[in-house]
Amino acid sequence: MKNESFRSTLKYVLGKEKAKLLDSNMGGKTPTQLAKEFGAARRLRPNLKRACGHIVLSVPHRDTNNPKGEYHEHLTDDQYIDIAHRWLKEMKFLGDGLHSSQYAIARHHDTDHEHIHIIASRIRMDGTVVPDSWDYRRSEVVVRQLEKEFGLEPTPCSSERVAEKVKEKGIETKESDRRAPTQRQTHHESGKPTVKQRLADIIDKTSADHPSMTQLIGRLQRQGVKVHPTFSTKGLFREAIAFELDGVKVAGNKLGSAYSFPGLQKKRGVSYECDRDMKAIKKAAMGERVTPQQRKKLQKSQHELD
Repeated sequence: MKNESFRSTLKYVLGKEKAKLLDSNMGGKTPTQLAKEFGAARRLRPNLKRACGHIVLSVPHRDTNNPKGEYHEHLTDDQYIDIAHRWLKEMKFLGDGLHSSQYAIARHHDTDHEHIHIIASRIRMDGTVVPDSWDYRRSEVVVRQLEKEFGLEPTPCSSERVAEKVKEKGIETKESDRRAPTQRQTHHESGKPTVKQRLADIIDKTSADHPSMTQLIGRLQRQGVKVHPTFSTKGLFREAIAFELDGVKVAGNKLGSAYSFPGLQKKRGVSYECDRDMKAIKKAAMGERVTPQQRKKLQKSQHELD
């Protein structure tokens, strides 16, 4: 993230309960002291509006409800410091002499999901600016390397292009079926998963045994997820679908390639037959529930076909 205010960012990061300042190349310890020191570099580039870099690095954490099973990773303070230094160097925040940025590294203990915050000046002490072109993708490549070096569970890349760059480094990887979260969607700020994450988790769980589209719709409805198939003005099904949870509606393709209507079939193994499933699709479009009786009829018809 690129913020305007060092002071407010520092107050957020260091003001959290049990927040711990792990390392810094400045003398200050409090948000006010550190903000004043960051101001020295800011005066070198007064026209750069968003001079405050705010980076969050976290390790995998899954609870028992996750389709992949419960899993927690842990790193020591020294390991987090090492990782942060490596990230800062690879992303060109740290160099030789004054060709380096001021930074502060803090660890949070406010959630079960271990993570650190790096606050770094985008203005180096020699007045040059840290390049931010395609920085999210470049950061992904760096993080994949750190995962391998520190023995962490690998995270799928957000795109095929990033995966190709990672493979060039000699690291086996794959592209994620889910879209990477935006800056505002990262769950560390609230301590809870986003609606998109929860929707994808629910769909993964309810489609694990490769159900029919009718069965999937019924299961999602029972989990509190509204299913919104898309029809044309002429009443033709466009083979597009959206999902709604807690009043938030998200198109399937916005969750990732595995959650569009074709993706559910290709990547999640959901079977679709127009004659068999269209009744359930139309009921979902009208906001009606797929009843147990309908699911039983579907199972009976499938048994007869077998």
